[in-house]
Amino acid sequence: MAMKKNKNLFGVIGNPISHSKSPEIHILFSKQKNIPLIYKRLSAERPNFFEVVNNFILEGGKGMNVTLPFKEMAYDLSANLSNEAKIAKAVNTLTFKNNQIYGDNTDGVGFIYDIEKNYNQLLSDKKILILGLGGATRGILGPIIDKKPSLLRVLNRSEINKVSIYKQYNFPEFLEIDNFKSLNDDKYDLIINATSAGKNSSLVKFPDKHMNKNAFFYDLSYDSKDTEFMLWAKKNGAQKLAQGWGMLVEQAAESFKIWHGERPITNNIREEIQ
Repeated sequence: MAMKKNKNLFGVIGNPISHSKSPEIHILFSKQKNIPLIYKRLSAERPNFFEVVNNFILEGGKGMNVTLPFKEMAYDLSANLSNEAKIAKAVNTLTFKNNQIYGDNTDGVGFIYDIEKNYNQLLSDKKILILGLGGATRGILGPIIDKKPSLLRVLNRSEINKVSIYKQYNFPEFLEIDNFKSLNDDKYDLIINATSAGKNSSLVKFPDKHMNKNAFFYDLSYDSKDTEFMLWAKKNGAQKLAQGWGMLVEQAAESFKIWHGERPITNNIREEIQ
């Protein structure tokens, strides 16, 4: 017996996924634009990620948002990639049509809009520190580089192939990549958490030596309570902090536009989902 396909079926995949607000956001967008849809949360493990995606396609799925820890796997899965996805080598938006898989990355657009428009934090000529170099960082790194900060430093907990990352972003002179144990004592205007601290019940010892209480602290993650990064920043005297709620909404709006051809109005959406 053939599987019954759902009309206008979309979803978000990740692990963990129960916390995701993507269903609420896309339902609000659909009501605003009068586009009926079904939107599901999908959990997977790394070994069965491709199987879960394939089953979703067989069910009639038309598009899927991708969150931790699958953005790089979604990149590998995509036969057709947008320029943003090619630069990031990570995908957060999958589209299934014409028996093809299309991969996009809307994280960078969402982050830049939120940080500059909602928080008035201009990035040009600023010293920026990013903690973590997974799929989330790869989505925002290119758009931040385009803003030409005076220094953009990325610290990762494990060793990485730095040369390949420099090459990926065309060797910008202000980009530095190192690990959490680096001895540099620079202070920063903007400190971004892109680690999975708190999402996988993993406590991360953030590098205190880079702490500048006057900096703006931005966590790409979001929660109804303070994240581990927020708690750490507050403990160290930070005054200006934000979680990734606005980025979540703005990148979702870009995904919605890719799928439906219309970008929803995002005003007040954040307040409705928090």
